[in-house]
Amino acid sequence: MIEDYEKEIEKINKFAGAIDDLRPVFSAFLPKYRSLVGRNFETEGVYFGQKFKPLSAGYRQWKERFYPGQKILQLTRRMITAAKGKGANSYEKITPDSLEFGIRAGDNGLDYAKTQQEIRPFFYTAQKRMPIQGVRVLRAELEKYVRSVVKIARERGLL
Repeated sequence: MIEDYEKEIEKINKFAGAIDDLRPVFSAFLPKYRSLVGRNFETEGVYFGQKFKPLSAGYRQWKERFYPGQKILQLTRRMITAAKGKGANSYEKITPDSLEFGIRAGDNGLDYAKTQQEIRPFFYTAQKRMPIQGVRVLRAELEKYVRSVVKIARERGLL
């Protein structure tokens, strides 16, 4: 799996290095990746390959009493909602050469979001890498963008 991951990253770097403005790619990629993150929340980490750490016994009992049936990290569903790119606690910043996104944490967001990301990674793997599912989506969006640019260039007689 590591070899596959490294090959995918190499392909992404080659494509991205040839594009001056990645905003169209990032804009297409982000909703798809957020959907994958939502799936990871729903499977309590299994989708990205690492089940969320279990709740402590005391907290689990409290949660079951006051919020029966709610999954890990879904007490009020504000965190999963933000992770999917919805609501006031969602964050994103897209520039020509960078993409930042996540959940607003701290004083202006969900105070527990940053801590929980460290305890139960939901945007990335425990190794602090984008999961292979996301890497593949990003590469596919880069390839699609390059194909569309080439098509337009051909239609205009530039190639």
